[in-house]
Amino acid sequence: MRKKYPLCFNPFGDCQARPSEDVHHIIPLIKDPRLAYNKLNLVTLCKSCHYAIEAIERKYGDTAFIFEPLMDTATTTKGVYKSRGTEKIK
Repeated sequence: MRKKYPLCFNPFGDCQARPSEDVHHIIPLIKDPRLAYNKLNLVTLCKSCHYAIEAIERKYGDTAFIFEPLMDTATTTKGVYKSRGTEKIK
C-alpha cells in the first residue's frame, strides 16, 4: 500500500506531503474485521496524522468522515460506497 501511495493522505491539510509511514483502517477492525485487507478501507498516513486520527477515534469514535474525499461514510448492509464511483467495500 505504501509503495503505491508513498505520501500521507494529509487529512488535516498541514503535513505538507510527508512520506507515509503507517496504513490506517478507515472503518476500524473492531467494527468490521472482514475489512482488514480490503484496499478500499485503507489509507496511508504519516505517523503524526495517524496518531491524531487514532486519538480522535479513542475520544469520539468514528473518524470515517475525515476520509470523505475517498469514501462515502454511509454504511449499508452491502458495504461502504466510494464517493468517486459505484465500487463498494464488502
